[in-house]
Amino acid sequence: STNLKELEASGEDLRQQKQEAAEACKSLEIAHRRLQELFEFAPDGYLVTSGQGIIQRGNRVAAVLLEVHQDYLVGKPLISFVAEGEREIVQSRLEQLRGGASKVRDWRLLMKPWEGDPFWVEVTVTGQRDLESGAVDLLWLLRYVTERKRTEEELIQSEKLASLGQLAASVVHEVNNPLAGIMVYVKLLQKKYREKKIQMESTEEQLSKMERELDRTT
Repeated sequence: STNLKELEASGEDLRQQKQEAAEACKSLEIAHRRLQELFEFAPDGYLVTSGQGIIQRGNRVAAVLLEVHQDYLVGKPLISFVAEGEREIVQSRLEQLRGGASKVRDWRLLMKPWEGDPFWVEVTVTGQRDLESGAVDLLWLLRYVTERKRTEEELIQSEKLASLGQLAASVVHEVNNPLAGIMVYVKLLQKKYREKKIQMESTEEQLSKMERELDRTT
């Protein structure tokens, strides 16, 4: 009777453990499916590569940016989609991540589809090391910033033009104001005088040094 009760209790424990395990598996499946959806339908490009930069997976946005089918990305070196002048930078980042760096954040990278126009992305790479094998997988976030970069360049160009405009206005003011023009001319003469004086002093010093050397030798 006692053994039977113990067996029944053990059986109940096993059934409870089985139910908990089933619920845990279901939760994991839901979480995994949710992660898949977040990866697939993210508004930015995502790539998963090996530590050597070989693409293992890519989401829809990454495939659109690189102008290829998603399945075609698998097995391709990421560096083949990077503009030639930027490839050394990518190699150095890969070395950092293989060497133990967990993340490289927010650097601008010029990418080049095989048959499309180059475009700028802002890159964040996260490394994940497998504790058993020691292998490193990398998650690449590619945020399209070509329009932002173009706007930044236009702002810089506008600032340069504004500076040139101020300089031009200053020159026009000096031309229209005779006294200001004379003062500028005097300042230029003073600058040239100082330069010539420094040059003359340097020459005299060299001559004196040569004369002293000649005196010693004779």
